[in-house]
Amino acid sequence: MRLERAIEREDALTAARAAAIPLFRQLFPHELVSPGHAVSVSRVTLVATELANADRLHRELGEERAFAMLHEHLRGLEERIALEGGAVVKVHGDGVVASFTEPVDAVRAALSLEKQLERLPLSGGLPMRVSVCSGAAMVATVNERLDYFGAPARLVLRALSLAAARQVVITEATIADPRVRAILARLGVSGEAVRGPEGEALLRFDTHAMPSAVPRTDRPSRAASA
Repeated sequence: MRLERAIEREDALTAARAAAIPLFRQLFPHELVSPGHAVSVSRVTLVATELANADRLHRELGEERAFAMLHEHLRGLEERIALEGGAVVKVHGDGVVASFTEPVDAVRAALSLEKQLERLPLSGGLPMRVSVCSGAAMVATVNERLDYFGAPARLVLRALSLAAARQVVITEATIADPRVRAILARLGVSGEAVRGPEGEALLRFDTHAMPSAVPRTDRPSRAASA
């Protein structure tokens, strides 16, 4: 018997999809990749966030008050990301890196995060920078947590420098997804073309005029239906 080709099955729950489902992480926190090993992921979409004025926040409010605001902000991020079908992978500085199995869920979250977090009593209204990147990656266990490695993991953090306060940068590889294009078309936004640190093609969007609820597409995401 000869294998002619392999295709991705939508009814199969792979390690990559399971790792990006918040409920799976809550129920099975110790289900990790064996130390020293990595699992290839054909596609993952990563979202990175950071506060645009964190240094000034600490300087003007002091460490104790700034920490209380940051703690609330990070908890709010985790809750909103979970509601959009993603999972926080790690905290970096004053932001997070989150994973999504579907690019459309990641983009919906990225475009609406700041508006949704405006309701928080302490940290609501803090300006953010957000980046979104899709592609093949590796999943491994680091410090007893799953983490991603490869081009998307490197680019999603570097791309934050291309965004100003209240802006989102999204790679063209992410926007190539038909459901992402459909959402952007419904919002009537096109974005500004920018180049990443190594010439990667991205689009930059202003979020201050975005609605607090970005429209959904008709077909439910895999993460939501898994």
